[in-house]
Amino acid sequence: MSRELYYQAEADFDRASQIAASNSLSLDAPSDGCYQLRSQSPKWIINYYPRGSGLKPRIFHDEHHRGPFLRLPDMPTLTDFVEAAVKANTTAAKVDE
Repeated sequence: MSRELYYQAEADFDRASQIAASNSLSLDAPSDGCYQLRSQSPKWIINYYPRGSGLKPRIFHDEHHRGPFLRLPDMPTLTDFVEAAVKANTTAAKVDE
């Protein structure tokens, strides 16, 4: 990975982490190439795996703690992923009320 791409990825993670934290979500990087977004209420976990070479990222729900359906652009960034989760989580909370 070039330095420029590394700095872009780092800035994207920082931006996504701030968005997650301001909406009571937790964004972690448990390993290289994997990001995990968690909600405590309702409890869910979604894993985001960015891929190189122009391939779409992979997104998987934890089978025991399924998260909301996410509407994403064709090639989502980590920030797009977190914003979609925030929107879906907010929508789900309004439906539950």
